[in-house]
Amino acid sequence: MLDASFLLEQVASVKRHHGKVPHIVAHSHGCLLASRIMELAGSFPFEDAYLFAAAMDRDWIWPEYGASRIVVISNRRDRAVWWARLMPLEHPWGALGRLGHKNGHRIPTVTQWWDETQAYPRSHSHYFKPENIDRWADAICKFSDH
Repeated sequence: MLDASFLLEQVASVKRHHGKVPHIVAHSHGCLLASRIMELAGSFPFEDAYLFAAAMDRDWIWPEYGASRIVVISNRRDRAVWWARLMPLEHPWGALGRLGHKNGHRIPTVTQWWDETQAYPRSHSHYFKPENIDRWADAICKFSDH
């Protein structure tokens, strides 16, 4: 929570200086931090949240006023988040980034995107490789209507 509270200050600073609500793109554990920021902020800290390979539980309960739209991007070949769910002790990590969001918590603002990339079967960060980054940036821009 400490990291999330520090980052919440950064988000608030962006809102003050630019006069608009920012979008967020997060990856892996950063998705958990983004969700914690949403919880702490209480009221729409983000316009859109794009969560790549989220290392979170599949039945995550999203803050009701965390973002206007949450997009979860998962890849069935992501082994890192598959194994993260098996770590011992209490932790919120799970296989959301591999298996997608469970249907039990239907929230209109949450959209599931499936990445069917086969080129990097063991990669957890292939989204950000030079050959993929433009494709994902274009998809986000089109989806965000910008």
